[in-house]
Amino acid sequence: MTAEQDYYENDGLWSTENVRPSDSERFQRTIELVPQGIASVLDVGCGKGRFLGLLRQQRPDIGTLHGADRSQSALQHVSTECTRAGIDDLPFPDRGFDLVSSLQVLEHLPAQIFERGLAQLARVAARYVLISVPCNENLRDGLIACPRCCSCFSPFSHLNSFSEDDFQRLFRQHGFRPERIISLGLFQQLVGWTKIRRLAAAEPPGANPYSFPIACPVCNQQLPGCSSSSVLHDSDDRHGRTGLRKLIRHLWPKSAKTVSMAGLFRRDD
Repeated sequence: MTAEQDYYENDGLWSTENVRPSDSERFQRTIELVPQGIASVLDVGCGKGRFLGLLRQQRPDIGTLHGADRSQSALQHVSTECTRAGIDDLPFPDRGFDLVSSLQVLEHLPAQIFERGLAQLARVAARYVLISVPCNENLRDGLIACPRCCSCFSPFSHLNSFSEDDFQRLFRQHGFRPERIISLGLFQQLVGWTKIRRLAAAEPPGANPYSFPIACPVCNQQLPGCSSSSVLHDSDDRHGRTGLRKLIRHLWPKSAKTVSMAGLFRRDD
C-alpha cells in the first residue's frame, strides 16, 4: 500500500465530523445546480457520502443515489448504495445515471488518470455532469519539500489548477457543454502571508507552514508543523499576542479570491 493509499484508508480520516461552514455552503450551492427531472445520481469520489446525504434530504424526488470511491474506509460511512471504484475505471454501464457528480476530486488526479477520469464521467452520464474544483489555485504557493525523499508536494495533495476558461472547456471533447457555472466562496487573501509567516518563524523555504503535521505522499515521512513563536502564527496565543496578530491581519494588504467553482455540464445529443 502506498503512502497515499494508507492515508485514504485511515478510518480516522472519515470517522470524525469535521465540516467547515465554507464546506456546508459549497455543498448547498452545488445542490442548487441539480436540475429537476433527475431520477438517478452517481457521486464519484463521494468520500463519506455527505453530498449524497444532503441530496437525499433535500431532493426526495431523486430515486437512485449511488456513491463511488476507491477508499473502503470512506464507503463504510456512506448511507446510500455505494461501490468501491476509482474515477478512471467506473464499473457502470454507458449512460447509466441521469447525472454524474464529482466534487473537489479532479484537482487531485495525476496526469495519467485525469483524462481517463473525465472520459469515464462522461461515459456514465446520460444527461448531466456536475463538477466542482478550486478556482485559479496557485499550486506553487505553499509547496512543501520533504527532507527525506526531496519530493515537493501540495499540503492538500492538489496536482491540477483550473482557470475559468479551463473549466468551461473541461468536457467539450466528450460531448458536453456548460449549462451553468457558479463561484463558490469568496475570501480576503492576505498578500504574501505564507512567505512572511515562514520568515518570521525562521522556517526554511519548503518547510511545512501549518501548525499541524503533514505526511509526505511519496515516502510517508511526517513533517512537523512550524514553530508557534511568531506573532504571525495562527496558534500562538501566548504573551497577549492574539490581539496584535489580529491587528496585523486587519492592516495587511489583501486581495479578494474565489475559492472554488461548480459547473453543470449538459450532454449535447
